[in-house]
Amino acid sequence: TVYPTGGEKQLVELLTDQEVPVGGLTADIGIVLINVATSFALADAVCFNKPLIERYTTVTGDVQNPCIVKNPLGTLAGELIDFAGGFQGAPSKLILGGPMMGKAVNTLKVPVTKGSNGVIVFNEETDWLYKENPCIRCNKCVEACPMRLMPMEIDQYYRAGDYQKCEDLLAEACINCGACTFVCPAKRSLAANITAAKSKVAQLQEEAKESA
Repeated sequence: TVYPTGGEKQLVELLTDQEVPVGGLTADIGIVLINVATSFALADAVCFNKPLIERYTTVTGDVQNPCIVKNPLGTLAGELIDFAGGFQGAPSKLILGGPMMGKAVNTLKVPVTKGSNGVIVFNEETDWLYKENPCIRCNKCVEACPMRLMPMEIDQYYRAGDYQKCEDLLAEACINCGACTFVCPAKRSLAANITAAKSKVAQLQEEAKESA
């Protein structure tokens, strides 16, 4: 019951004592996982011939009436916020997704997709609590990482533009669970930067293959 044990790779290791290879899938070791939402969608499709066209989205944070909304895919974040009564205070930051793995977006016109489980609003009174400070080398992010990575090191090399070092530190193994950012007392944007480093490493690897 410890986050992020619900992640497929962590769950497989916990239940079967098998480790999914870096960059691989659970299917590579003969295991397939289907979560509750996927099972529900399959039942709708098979039993009722209903495609996946809607989902439940949590609208919370600094809104007038936090709620869970059943909405069609493609509904705009701004429309969901309006449904929740609008902003509470002057808005400062909008997160699409959950509190751990959500991404900051800079527009209310971003649509809800099948993977969008939440919309979180921060106003100017609360957003300051999440401003970055210098790393204090406390090692908490390392202790929290379920993939046994070195988040603060990957973050440091990403900021320095040393993507080769990010690759050496296995940035591509990050599952973007957000645990490192959550425990960081300096409020560093570790998960976001490691995800960006992961994308950059993948891009450089692809370019290397094309030029080989």
